[in-house]
Amino acid sequence: AKGTLGWTSQRQFDAMQAEQERRSQLMLAQFSGKTPAELAHDPRAVAVGRNLFANNCAACHGSDGRGAPGFPNVTDTDWLWGGDPEMIEATIRDGRQGVMTPWIDVLGAQGVDDVVAHVMSPSGRKATTG
Repeated sequence: AKGTLGWTSQRQFDAMQAEQERRSQLMLAQFSGKTPAELAHDPRAVAVGRNLFANNCAACHGSDGRGAPGFPNVTDTDWLWGGDPEMIEATIRDGRQGVMTPWIDVLGAQGVDDVVAHVMSPSGRKATTG
């Protein structure tokens, strides 16, 4: 049922979601076109990656990135699928069949790059692709 002036909770939700998407795109635009190596040296991009990790990855990998039973530690140099920036990006973007969900649709391409920069930083490594 529509409320006063045609208000519906679905319309309000859709408007709020569209505004959040607009804000996210505006915030991520400042990093667009930068390589993972450039992002790894940009404290703002690493901070965005840290926030994206906290909101999307920490439930499985732990808030400190040190993993949990069945979920790998992302702060060391032991990477199951390869630890170079391209392989880390592929894992975050596409997931691993039966192991990790793909995040490209949630984070977007720029968000994936920012998370790559973040997960490489605790072990003292820098993304060197591009």
